[in-house]
Amino acid sequence: MSSPNDPRPAGDYLRNPLHARPGVCGVCRGPADPTYQLCYACGQHARASQTLADAIFPIAYCAKDGQHYEDLKRYKNHPIMPLAQARLRSLVETFLDWHIECLTQAAGGKLTHLAVVPSTRRQGPHPLAEVLGIQRQVIAATGSNPDRARRFSTDTFTVHWSAARHQPARVLLFDDTWTTGASLQSFAYGLKQAGATSVVGLVLGRLLNADYAPSRAILSSIRGVPFSVERCASPSCHG
Repeated sequence: MSSPNDPRPAGDYLRNPLHARPGVCGVCRGPADPTYQLCYACGQHARASQTLADAIFPIAYCAKDGQHYEDLKRYKNHPIMPLAQARLRSLVETFLDWHIECLTQAAGGKLTHLAVVPSTRRQGPHPLAEVLGIQRQVIAATGSNPDRARRFSTDTFTVHWSAARHQPARVLLFDDTWTTGASLQSFAYGLKQAGATSVVGLVLGRLLNADYAPSRAILSSIRGVPFSVERCASPSCHG
């Protein structure tokens, strides 16, 4: 198991998401049946609602028990590790420096609002908003999921905001970890119901379980490929 005190440069353990192709989901870049464009979970979301995020940008894959996985746990769970927080903040800031145009293109125009997928287990500002220093800028919302169900729901989140009339509201939506994507897509639905013109999801880690053969195949295919923050999941990215 990796340590949150691992001193290696992030590029040594991060891996870029693959572009959509047979076997790779066109939404989340996780494993998918090669005969379908979407993985099972993203297919379920699409069948449940057409009011979802317009695009998803996972910054990197996140293998269970890998260093990125540890950072995404320890930046918010006790004992909190400041080094994990610093690494994640640097990763997001550098990614935005390189890819704000990719995100803008996916949103259909200049991004106007920030949001973080609310926690359904704790009250107050989300730790990710605090780490990124955007807690005063994010759209106010609360979440509740007493059954801890990992499925899309129109009732999981309450958005305490509404978009101004006759003005585009293009939201950059942060999430730390994508497992099934149900929380992010449920919140994207809520944002659009509140008047958001577009929602683009920026995910720090797309979780892959190496015990699952299709995920293991993705991890094996990228094991020797060095991470570059200059590349992103957008097929039109020229980084």
